[in-house]
Amino acid sequence: MERGFSLIETLLVISLIGSLAAITLPSLSAWIPQHAVRLEARSVQLILERAYTLAITRAIPVEVHIAPNLVTVRTHNGTPLLSRHLRAPLTTRIKSGESGPLIFYPSHTASPATVLIEGPSYLCAVVVSLRGRTRRECA
Repeated sequence: MERGFSLIETLLVISLIGSLAAITLPSLSAWIPQHAVRLEARSVQLILERAYTLAITRAIPVEVHIAPNLVTVRTHNGTPLLSRHLRAPLTTRIKSGESGPLIFYPSHTASPATVLIEGPSYLCAVVVSLRGRTRRECA
């Protein structure tokens, strides 16, 4: 009795795997940009939550400055605390109509704002409430 697979069996398995890959790749390629935006939105949300915690624990106002590819947390007098660069095709901005940095106060309050994280074809928002709470909304 011989061991191993015949050439026809091997080619059949390879063609089956190729067919499955051809079916799943289009949906996977559409999912990857959405996932990248969701990951960055989560990291921005974590930075905002960290800024809220720093304001309360240090008993000082903390500012969060939003630039297109950079989120920076500073004390009210300008001392940098932390920053995060976003991946290349993604940008952040504060929703139009809102201006200035987001400010978290030691009194468990914040300046309410909406931070938008945009990808080529997908958008997420991190909403900061007056109480300093954050929530993520992805379309």
